Amino acid sequence: HHPELYEATFKFLEINSFLTCFATGVMAIDETGHYGKSRVEQLQQAMDRGLLAAGIPAEKVPAIVQSDEVVGYLTEDAAQRLGLKSAIPVYGGICDIPAVALGTGIVLPGQSHFYFGSSGWLATVLPGTLIPHNYRCVPFIDGTIIRLDGLEAVGLARSWALGLLFTPDQTAHEGFEQWLEKSIASLDSSNSSLLAIPLIHKENPPLPADVCG
Repeated sequence: HHPELYEATFKFLEINSFLTCFATGVMAIDETGHYGKSRVEQLQQAMDRGLLAAGIPAEKVPAIVQSDEVVGYLTEDAAQRLGLKSAIPVYGGICDIPAVALGTGIVLPGQSHFYFGSSGWLATVLPGTLIPHNYRCVPFIDGTIIRLDGLEAVGLARSWALGLLFTPDQTAHEGFEQWLEKSIASLDSSNSSLLAIPLIHKENPPLPADVCG
């Protein structure tokens, strides 16, 4: 609710673009960035609709560059602040999930990787023409996308439930895990008093078909 700030804004930058601008003075989005600009036509159409709905002019979104493209060079001011030499080339860079894919060596359409950390997913590289109906994907390199299927909280929902319902002594007891699995398997999923807790931790489909919630 600060229209004066909005009117004074030249370009909207997310964190990667902001750091690039800080380093070089150049405002740009790398090709794996997922806001405002995309080299994947269907994603760009979706972003255009979002900008239109938000009333944000397209010119307030910076230009898009390739991840391996030199955007600019480290300025004297940035170099002094960072304790580095000036004129170091700064590249377009890459966002987190695409960086994970590169780190696993999964770069070609049809290849997949699993990731388990603070969040978790099955990621599959696909041609940019195969956008999931729910748009659950991120732009990748060379006009491809990474489709994401998974649970964002991984084991947090389970840990939360165990901490709420049992004491540490109970969960540490030998045989607890077997008892828990057996108890869950014996539950009647048609019981309307049973509630699924994964969504509390922002879990996303796919979830088991018999989940109640």
